[in-house]
Amino acid sequence: MKAITIRQPYASRIVLGEKRVENRTRTTYMRGTVLVHAGAVVHDHFAEVRDVYADLPLSAIVGSVDIVGSHSAALCERHSCFMGGGFRPGTEDALGNHIPDGPLFHWVLSNPVCFDEPIPASGALGFWQPGFEVREAVGKAVRR
Repeated sequence: MKAITIRQPYASRIVLGEKRVENRTRTTYMRGTVLVHAGAVVHDHFAEVRDVYADLPLSAIVGSVDIVGSHSAALCERHSCFMGGGFRPGTEDALGNHIPDGPLFHWVLSNPVCFDEPIPASGALGFWQPGFEVREAVGKAVRR
Protein backbone atom coordinates (compact mmCIF):
# COMPACT_ATOMS: atom_id res chain seq x y z
CA MET A 1 0.00 0.00 0.00
CA LYS A 2 1.27 3.46 -0.89
CA ALA A 3 1.47 6.38 1.52
CA ILE A 4 1.35 10.14 1.14
CA THR A 5 2.81 12.72 3.50
CA ILE A 6 0.52 15.56 4.55
CA ARG A 7 1.41 18.23 7.10
CA GLN A 8 -0.53 18.61 10.31
CA PRO A 9 -3.23 19.47 11.20
CA TYR A 10 -4.50 18.40 7.78
CA ALA A 11 -3.30 14.79 8.15
CA SER A 12 -5.30 14.29 11.35
CA ARG A 13 -8.34 16.11 9.97
CA ILE A 14 -8.33 13.75 6.96
CA VAL A 15 -8.21 10.50 8.95
CA LEU A 16 -10.87 11.81 11.36
CA GLY A 17 -13.18 12.50 8.40
CA GLU A 18 -13.21 16.27 8.95
CA LYS A 19 -11.39 17.06 5.69
CA ARG A 20 -12.73 15.27 2.64
CA VAL A 21 -10.77 17.14 -0.03
CA GLU A 22 -6.98 17.44 -0.34
CA ASN A 23 -5.75 20.46 -2.31
CA ARG A 24 -2.77 19.76 -4.57
CA THR A 25 -1.05 21.48 -7.49
CA ARG A 26 -1.23 18.29 -9.55
CA THR A 27 -4.03 15.93 -10.38
CA THR A 28 -3.77 12.26 -9.45
CA TYR A 29 -4.84 9.11 -11.22
CA MET A 30 -4.28 7.10 -8.03
CA ARG A 31 -7.48 5.53 -6.75
CA GLY A 32 -8.04 3.38 -3.72
CA THR A 33 -6.64 3.26 -0.21
CA VAL A 34 -3.49 5.15 0.77
CA LEU A 35 -1.83 5.55 4.13
CA VAL A 36 -1.80 9.06 5.55
CA HIS A 37 1.58 10.09 6.95
CA ALA A 38 1.77 13.19 9.15
CA GLY A 39 4.81 15.21 8.10
CA ALA A 40 7.59 16.36 10.41
CA VAL A 41 6.25 19.91 10.81
CA VAL A 42 2.94 21.74 11.16
CA HIS A 43 1.74 23.43 7.95
CA ASP A 44 2.88 27.03 7.38
CA HIS A 45 -0.76 28.21 7.38
CA PHE A 46 -0.81 27.50 11.12
CA ALA A 47 2.54 29.11 12.05
CA GLU A 48 0.95 31.69 14.34
CA VAL A 49 -1.07 29.11 16.27
CA ARG A 50 1.45 26.24 16.12
CA ASP A 51 1.18 25.64 19.90
CA VAL A 52 -2.50 24.71 19.48
CA TYR A 53 -1.38 21.68 17.47
CA ALA A 54 1.55 20.66 19.68
CA ASP A 55 -0.10 17.36 20.68
CA LEU A 56 -0.68 16.12 17.12
CA PRO A 57 1.59 13.29 15.97
CA LEU A 58 4.40 14.16 13.58
CA SER A 59 6.54 11.88 11.38
CA ALA A 60 4.03 9.03 11.70
CA ILE A 61 1.39 7.09 9.81
CA VAL A 62 -1.87 8.26 11.41
CA GLY A 63 -4.43 6.33 9.34
CA SER A 64 -5.68 5.69 5.84
CA VAL A 65 -8.14 7.12 3.35
CA ASP A 66 -9.51 6.23 -0.09
CA ILE A 67 -8.85 8.56 -3.01
CA VAL A 68 -12.03 8.37 -5.09
CA GLY A 69 -11.51 11.20 -7.57
CA SER A 70 -9.56 14.25 -8.70
CA HIS A 71 -10.69 17.36 -10.58
CA SER A 72 -9.68 20.94 -11.29
CA ALA A 73 -10.41 23.32 -8.43
CA ALA A 74 -10.56 26.37 -10.72
CA LEU A 75 -14.01 25.55 -12.05
CA CYS A 76 -15.29 23.48 -9.13
CA GLU A 77 -18.55 24.69 -7.69
CA ARG A 78 -19.35 21.57 -5.70
CA HIS A 79 -20.68 22.51 -2.30
CA SER A 80 -19.30 19.23 -0.94
CA CYS A 81 -15.76 20.20 -1.97
CA PHE A 82 -15.86 23.54 -0.19
CA MET A 83 -17.46 22.06 2.91
CA GLY A 84 -14.83 19.30 2.83
CA GLY A 85 -11.80 21.62 2.78
CA GLY A 86 -11.41 22.36 -0.94
CA PHE A 87 -10.03 25.74 -2.01
CA ARG A 88 -10.19 27.67 -5.28
CA PRO A 89 -7.17 29.52 -6.68
CA GLY A 90 -7.14 33.22 -5.84
CA THR A 91 -9.30 32.88 -2.71
CA GLU A 92 -8.50 32.74 1.00
CA ASP A 93 -8.80 29.86 3.45
CA ALA A 94 -10.67 30.10 6.77
CA LEU A 95 -7.61 31.64 8.47
CA GLY A 96 -7.25 34.34 5.83
CA ASN A 97 -4.27 32.73 4.05
CA HIS A 98 -4.24 33.61 0.35
CA ILE A 99 -4.49 30.63 -2.02
CA PRO A 100 -2.25 31.59 -4.96
CA ASP A 101 -3.44 31.57 -8.53
CA GLY A 102 -2.20 28.67 -10.59
CA PRO A 103 -3.07 25.03 -11.03
CA LEU A 104 -4.96 23.55 -8.10
CA PHE A 105 -6.77 20.23 -7.92
CA HIS A 106 -9.20 18.68 -5.47
CA TRP A 107 -8.42 15.10 -4.52
CA VAL A 108 -11.75 13.72 -3.30
CA LEU A 109 -11.39 11.48 -0.23
CA SER A 110 -13.63 8.85 1.35
CA ASN A 111 -13.62 6.11 4.01
CA PRO A 112 -11.17 7.65 6.51
CA VAL A 113 -9.60 5.40 9.14
CA CYS A 114 -7.77 6.85 12.16
CA PHE A 115 -5.30 4.49 13.83
CA ASP A 116 -5.47 4.22 17.62
CA GLU A 117 -1.72 4.77 17.83
CA PRO A 118 0.45 6.62 15.28
CA ILE A 119 3.11 4.49 13.61
CA PRO A 120 6.49 6.31 13.50
CA ALA A 121 7.84 6.59 9.96
CA SER A 122 9.91 8.87 7.76
CA GLY A 123 7.97 10.39 4.89
CA ALA A 124 8.77 11.32 1.30
CA LEU A 125 7.46 13.49 -1.50
CA GLY A 126 4.64 12.16 -3.66
CA PHE A 127 3.26 8.66 -3.21
CA TRP A 128 5.79 6.41 -1.53
CA GLN A 129 6.11 2.82 -0.35
CA PRO A 130 6.60 2.36 3.42
CA GLY A 131 9.27 -0.07 4.58
CA PHE A 132 8.56 -3.60 5.78
CA GLU A 133 8.43 -2.74 9.50
CA VAL A 134 5.95 0.06 8.92
CA ARG A 135 3.76 -2.13 6.68
CA GLU A 136 3.78 -4.84 9.36
CA ALA A 137 2.75 -2.33 12.06
CA VAL A 138 -0.01 -0.98 9.77
CA GLY A 139 -1.31 -4.53 9.27
CA LYS A 140 -1.56 -5.00 13.03
CA ALA A 141 -3.25 -1.59 13.48
CA VAL A 142 -5.87 -2.39 10.84
CA ARG A 143 -6.69 -5.82 12.35
CA ARG A 144 -7.58 -4.39 15.78
